[in-house]
Amino acid sequence: MQLPFEVNDPNAKKFIAYWEGLRVSTDLPVWDGLDAERAIPDLMRNIATIEIREPRVLYMRHAGSAFREHYGFEISGKDILQYTRPEDADERYHRFQTMMMQPCGALFQAPILGSHNISVIGDVLWLPVLDKETGKIFAATFHSLSGRKVYVERPSSTMPLATKFAYIDVGFGAPPPPKMPRAKIDVKAAIARRFNALRDLIT
Repeated sequence: MQLPFEVNDPNAKKFIAYWEGLRVSTDLPVWDGLDAERAIPDLMRNIATIEIREPRVLYMRHAGSAFREHYGFEISGKDILQYTRPEDADERYHRFQTMMMQPCGALFQAPILGSHNISVIGDVLWLPVLDKETGKIFAATFHSLSGRKVYVERPSSTMPLATKFAYIDVGFGAPPPPKMPRAKIDVKAAIARRFNALRDLIT
């Protein structure tokens, strides 16, 4: 599997190795949550599974404990689009739909909110798998907290769109990466937020 850019987190590489180990032919691997818990227990807190449901729902089948810690709320059993800014919802749904229909994987970087508005730009890896019972394609995902820290200002109940995104060819081709919107940065506000965050940490 050729990744579009480097992944530094060794646990992300373990996740890729597990996915490739499940694959017994050119078909997609069959995902069994119980088997995954036995085989890669140290990774499960950072793994989630997501599927498309109609009408226009990105359903979080399961999310490990790290997701609740990252975002500050429980997302298992929820529609991810409910926690997406309205202006980002169409693009997020389109990306996921593209991945399921190709099928292909995706690697992207997204800010994961922490305390004091300090976020980590972490790698997120999506890989397509087959449901053990129905044969339906869904995504097994791995979120890494290994990345650079930034200071952000956003509601804790939203998941920002990825700042860097590319599809992964898993044997069926992959479309070109979507065009990323250029973010508008308020330098003065960013400096003020950084100062306030550092002051809070000190006091």
